[in-house]
Amino acid sequence: LEYYATYFSTRVDQFDIEAMSSGINMIKSRYFDIQNKKNNKEKLTTKEAALEGFYEVAIEMYNRKIKFTNIDLEKSMDENFIVDKENNAIIPPFIAIDGLGNAAATSIVEARKQAPFVSKEDLQKRTKLNSTNIKNLEKLGVLKSLNEMDQLDIFLI
Repeated sequence: LEYYATYFSTRVDQFDIEAMSSGINMIKSRYFDIQNKKNNKEKLTTKEAALEGFYEVAIEMYNRKIKFTNIDLEKSMDENFIVDKENNAIIPPFIAIDGLGNAAATSIVEARKQAPFVSKEDLQKRTKLNSTNIKNLEKLGVLKSLNEMDQLDIFLI
């Protein structure tokens, strides 16, 4: 667990958060797509070339019965993967999300130290996340426990 958390934190420049959160079948599919392109002498995109090594190590990790979990609003760090021994998994950092920069990732970690996030509105107000970042977090299911707005509905009794 510690090896893979360290490896992905320090040696990988590109991530595929969608594949990570989807599991081994998606990771293998993406890896084999790259291999097929190479076998057919097709040119890889810069991102595909960078992700090839990521997929190889991720497949090895899954073969050792270690998996990725989804990004966790309460546990994920800004730039480093962390170990989840209970689930024999590693938790991706916020920086693994395309378009979410270092400053925005750090702002999430710093803001949650002050108080838990109560809504998507609260998350966006207290961090440097933009609306695209919020949509990407929603798409990944990271924000499913948060309400849209801060206000309470006093009519629900």
